[in-house]
Amino acid sequence: MILALVQAQVWGTGIIAPLAAIGLASLYAFWRIEHRVREPIVDFVLFRNGPYFGASAAAFALVGAYWSVMFFQPQYLQDVRGHSAVLSGLMILPVTVPMIFVSPFSGRLIARFGARRLMTAGMACGAVALLVLTQLDATTPYGLLLAGYLPFGIALGLVYAPMSTAAMAAMPAEKVGIASGVLAMDRVMAGAIALAATGAVFHALLAGGCSFSAAVGGSTWVLVVLCAVGTALTWAFVRDTDRPGPDPAVAGDPPPEQLHHHRHHRRFHL
Repeated sequence: MILALVQAQVWGTGIIAPLAAIGLASLYAFWRIEHRVREPIVDFVLFRNGPYFGASAAAFALVGAYWSVMFFQPQYLQDVRGHSAVLSGLMILPVTVPMIFVSPFSGRLIARFGARRLMTAGMACGAVALLVLTQLDATTPYGLLLAGYLPFGIALGLVYAPMSTAAMAAMPAEKVGIASGVLAMDRVMAGAIALAATGAVFHALLAGGCSFSAAVGGSTWVLVVLCAVGTALTWAFVRDTDRPGPDPAVAGDPPPEQLHHHRHHRRFHL
């Protein structure tokens, strides 16, 4: 499926349509096999757990959007605006730096607001930030870009650690290990799929006569929709405990296995 999206403008419908069909059939076969084997690679039963599904949806939407932003925005800054690679890197730092300052306080924020409200606010912030980035053109001032970059970075900080907390807290102890692995797989898969889909729209817009900057802005609508859906699913499925507490990785005396996985997810695995 990803190959079909990436090569859509190069190979044409005659090759892409069968390739997409093979991809869908392969996904269905994988889903069927994983439901039948005793020890599946991906335990799809995990997604029947509402909070875990909601956290996975947030991870898919926001991390997928992050990959696409970090792929296209530096190219826009260099190829359209003419900035050097070093300056472009400095200009896009507002996307990543907020995580450093927000994430260490995630335990206190979860305790005060609960994972559901915190994650939903972060997802909504990310969707609004991406909406701003749909407006860029060849002369967009950096102030407008910053109005997109900075809220998106704050969204990453607000969502990333609570996402792991909400997902792992919803799992029984014997499922924590596989749930952690599936959540990590979800993030990587999100990046590949979102980047391929955004890239396909970008190239379609270029082929239709749009400029590079207009194609970047137009393709960003894919990410806006993705994060909007992720926001709705986060609010609908993520649940707080009766009394929201701090992140299990930094408070109390959690079991060693659970503590390990919470610490693992608090790192910046984008």
